[in-house]
Amino acid sequence: MALSVEVLRELAVPATVGELARRLEVPEVHLQRELARLERRGYVRRLACAPTACGWCALRATCDATAAERWLRA
Repeated sequence: MALSVEVLRELAVPATVGELARRLEVPEVHLQRELARLERRGYVRRLACAPTACGWCALRATCDATAAERWLRA
């Protein structure tokens, strides 16, 4: 439960699993499991980025466009 709250707080800005794991100091495998649980419940969603879409993306100011997948609050 506490991890869910921390994940949702951190996802005020879209982030990769690796970024979240470093910020929250938890193993990526635990975070992936928590993100899957939150996604099933509708609290978060995946944002699959394509470098060619950056021009119109509303998140381009916060994204480094190097990750294939970011997570954000739903």
